[in-house]
Amino acid sequence: MENLYKFDLSVYAMLLLVVLQIIIWRHSYGSSRSNKLCSIVVIATFIALGVEILSWIYEGDISPNGRKMHRIFNTILYLQFSFPAVAWVLYFEYKTFGERHKTKIIVISFVIVFFLAIILVVINHFNSMIFGFSPMNHFEKGPLGYLMGILAYGPVLFYVLSVIIRRKFADERIIKTVVTICIIPISAFLIQMNHLGLTIIWPSLTLVILVTYILFETDSLQKDDLTGLYTRKHLEKRVKYLLSKKQEFSIVMIDLDHFKSVNDTYGHPVGDQVLKVVASIILSNVKRRDEAFRIGGDEFILLVQEDNKTGGISIGNRLKEEIRVFNRKEFLPFEISMTFGVYHSHSNTSETYSTIMTNVDKKMYEKKKA
Repeated sequence: MENLYKFDLSVYAMLLLVVLQIIIWRHSYGSSRSNKLCSIVVIATFIALGVEILSWIYEGDISPNGRKMHRIFNTILYLQFSFPAVAWVLYFEYKTFGERHKTKIIVISFVIVFFLAIILVVINHFNSMIFGFSPMNHFEKGPLGYLMGILAYGPVLFYVLSVIIRRKFADERIIKTVVTICIIPISAFLIQMNHLGLTIIWPSLTLVILVTYILFETDSLQKDDLTGLYTRKHLEKRVKYLLSKKQEFSIVMIDLDHFKSVNDTYGHPVGDQVLKVVASIILSNVKRRDEAFRIGGDEFILLVQEDNKTGGISIGNRLKEEIRVFNRKEFLPFEISMTFGVYHSHSNTSETYSTIMTNVDKKMYEKKKA
């Protein structure tokens, strides 16, 4: 039972993760993909904490079964290092850049790392170069124990470097947050590797998960406070990123008709309610891969990743119909109406963010004057 005191912090961390996972399940902030990736991070870290606790339970147990279980759980602990790491990288990649095309590269990289870890663990079984056990069944770090650390956190460091290189395509606040967050578990790993007996790696990751959830999943860094839609700055980063990757997309600009008169007649609180209603309709009608933004006042933008203009036009018409359905319910003493314009950017374009926004603005006002 004396070993229990060595991982009481890990037990509290596991309880915190359970509570956080329940919150994630019950409250949906951001996109469902974001929630799923966040859940994977939580579950992977929870499993790692559990395995670490099991490895400590058999520390110093000199019975045949104790020696066997001690080796098994320490082996599993070393092998599963890459799973929380790849979960974190996939999550941050999505939150930072929003793209999925690098997912396959990231997964393949960590699969390679995992198989290298298997090879090292198999070799370690014969010569204890990574880790071993004393005659009294106490864990001992081998002369090449640092190799597992390199495998576990080397890819993460490379990813952080790639984020810094691509920083102009993402919100600066998010980049700084990601880099800062990664410093905490890496520092904990270096400390624990040099001070056997400490169990701070996974509890430190739990702290990072909690901070990450507050910052990212509650969207305090990248969403408009009133409507919950992404901000203009985030739109600029996303468009520039798609342009740099030569990807086709459509921009749908939405402008509410006679919104100024609503504010003048009924007051700004009612105007704010209208903005919330429209934002809610937009969010309920966009596809998972598309994104919605409020760029100021009564203007909204949809970023539609399609190969032709048809998708943007279809969404715009669908939103107009949903607003007509809302008006028929007579929740407000007036009707909401909107005008939209669509501009499609081709993969071979030499346009910039500014020219695209100018073009879609012209398209929208042409429709408004028609």
